This record gives sequence, C-alpha cells and structure tokens, in this order.
Amino acid sequence: MVEIPEFQATDKPADMASAFEAAGAIVIRGAQDSANIEAVRSELDPFMSAAPLGDDDPEAFYPAN
Repeated sequence: MVEIPEFQATDKPADMASAFEAAGAIVIRGAQDSANIEAVRSELDPFMSAAPLGDDDPEAFYPAN
C-alpha cells in the first residue's frame, strides 16, 4: 500500500508539489486553525448525520460508502 506523504503548512511548496506529483495526493497539516475546522464540521454535521452508511468492509474499494 502506498502511503500518502504528510507536510506542515510551513513546508516548502516545491517539496509538496513534487510529493503530490509522485504520490497523487498529500496531507497538509496545520493549514487551517481550529475555529475554521469547527465551523466546517458544524456546517456539515446535519448532512453527515443524515447520510446512510453501508457496512464497513475494509476489503471493499469504498468502505462504508
């Protein structure tokens, strides 16, 4: 399994871009403050709570789709 590279928001954009090109995805930690994260979670909560989840099958391509 390929691991997704992780960066801090203060890391060099060129390093992030290279890793993104190689892996197809990256995680950027510290890009948002806790107030923004909570605002997004609060806004999405009614929709996420209403969304039906299937059985969580870790072997499936889309687990708990």
